[in-house]
Amino acid sequence: ILWLIFAGLHVLAGIIIFTAGNAFLQTLEHGYYADPLFVRPIINAIALLIAGKGLLAAVAGIGLLKRAAWARGLVLFLAFVSLFELPFGTVLGIYTFWVLRSSNSNQEYRALVAGG
Repeated sequence: ILWLIFAGLHVLAGIIIFTAGNAFLQTLEHGYYADPLFVRPIINAIALLIAGKGLLAAVAGIGLLKRAAWARGLVLFLAFVSLFELPFGTVLGIYTFWVLRSSNSNQEYRALVAGG
């Protein structure tokens, strides 16, 4: 559930960055300043990456809830990437590593997958 909340925040942030960045640049074009040609694609790419990471985290969170075998590896990858997002991504990444990389977690998760 924490990964789904984290995913929702990322998708929301991507939408806000895309909308606000383009709206801000649009208002600048009507004034005396025209943005350089590379600014708008960079803002759009950043927004797309953030929203894409959110969608990937949502898929991983749903996979964990459904006890899919592939979800554990995807969440561990996303946890590593999220370690650099202070403070919430760091906390979620550490918590994910603590839960999914503990001594018997691999056998426990395989048992959940086999039983579910």
